Amino acid sequence: MHTNFQYFFITPLIIMLFFACENEKTLIGENFLNTGDYEVFILDDSLISINSTSAQEGGINQSELQIVNLLGSYEDPVFGHSEASFSFEVGLPNNDMNFNASSVQSAKITLPYIGYYGDSIAEFRINISQLTDNINYEIASNDTISSNIIYNNSGNISLLEIKDSGFLELEIPNEFIYNNILNLPNQLLTNDSTFKSNFKGLKLTSQTLNSGAIMYFNVTGEDALINVKYTDNEMQNQEINLPINGVKVNSFQLEDNNDLEGVDSLIFLQSMGGFISQIDLSFLNNFSDSGYAVNEALLSLDIHNNNDNLELPNKILFTDSNDSEISGGLLNVENKTYEVNIAQEVQKIITHSASPIINLYLSQRGANAERLILSNTVDNPIRLKLVLIKD
Repeated sequence: MHTNFQYFFITPLIIMLFFACENEKTLIGENFLNTGDYEVFILDDSLISINSTSAQEGGINQSELQIVNLLGSYEDPVFGHSEASFSFEVGLPNNDMNFNASSVQSAKITLPYIGYYGDSIAEFRINISQLTDNINYEIASNDTISSNIIYNNSGNISLLEIKDSGFLELEIPNEFIYNNILNLPNQLLTNDSTFKSNFKGLKLTSQTLNSGAIMYFNVTGEDALINVKYTDNEMQNQEINLPINGVKVNSFQLEDNNDLEGVDSLIFLQSMGGFISQIDLSFLNNFSDSGYAVNEALLSLDIHNNNDNLELPNKILFTDSNDSEISGGLLNVENKTYEVNIAQEVQKIITHSASPIINLYLSQRGANAERLILSNTVDNPIRLKLVLIKD
């Protein structure tokens, strides 16, 4: 009798364990490995559902850490027209200046060139304006900056020429430099502060003559300057360099693309205050308080339509719902994908009910003109390789 009692007790226990294992397999799929000490599950693709949304960002905040200024425009086959200009302050070479000038022979802006985005054979007509108000870093990239045109450049400037020389050089009207800088009263030439209270700075805008490009300049170094050659009241030739220093801000104008915000099968990313995106991992709520430890969570996003044959960004920026950066996001050149391990973020979602939202931006989006389209179609969705462990 004792033996029969054991038999009838053990049989229901085995049946219960069997159905428990079947339920867990239903939850996580068939990719199951029992190592003896713990169980490892690779979540089946059929249990993964990742939604995406894209929206136009608008203005980008700027700061003194910004070292790249943008100028130009180009036409994108999807996003349309994009335009960039920038404004900057000009300083004095020394305190307590007294130019004692009688006339100006030449005045020229020199800006170090560091790169471009768009058509390598683009040509530009670049205009120079004088700022009517002081600029600061509270100005967003889509804010209007008031200025008056001082020079409409009728000549074409080739991107190829700028690339070859490494500089953009622009002539400034001699009379403007004399009246607005060299002929100022001495009390306005005491130091940079008194000078900038009167001379607010300059703004560069452009017209692109073909499909276009946006150029990148680094105007933070000593090579960014206004060179002025003039004759003083004693008929002696003089030469000075006015440094481009202080505040420098970008201004971006982008085409309104509200229609793209309703497309959930593609992920749109655009610099200069264009598109940012979010991916939603709400399906992970099915695993809340399940006791799983996340061993790996590799998120992979494929490039759509070869990015319309435009240059691919080297990196995209992933952040969690608090906008803290997630390490990774580099371009896998061989597979044409962007990959990032979000294991820590997934663990927080299933253990601590953290927000399931991951944000996507182009890296350094305020300092370049890049764009990118990623796929989240039925045939080519966002992929997540999710490896879970349970004791």
